[in-house]
Amino acid sequence: MAVLCPEWQAPSAIGAHMGQLVTDHKGHVWSCKRPSQEEVARALLSTTLILYGTHDPHKTMLGM
Repeated sequence: MAVLCPEWQAPSAIGAHMGQLVTDHKGHVWSCKRPSQEEVARALLSTTLILYGTHDPHKTMLGM
């Protein structure tokens, strides 16, 4: 995983009064700041791609 926030702190290291919760595949952090100490803008954490009409669950993959 690429490091998006080099100065993150674990929730146990800081109080709940800090910024919003940021999640990743290993856990979560409460605050994320750039080296200049400015707050990082919000980011999209997950998305779902639904492709209608591209999958037939009853069709075997061997028949293609």
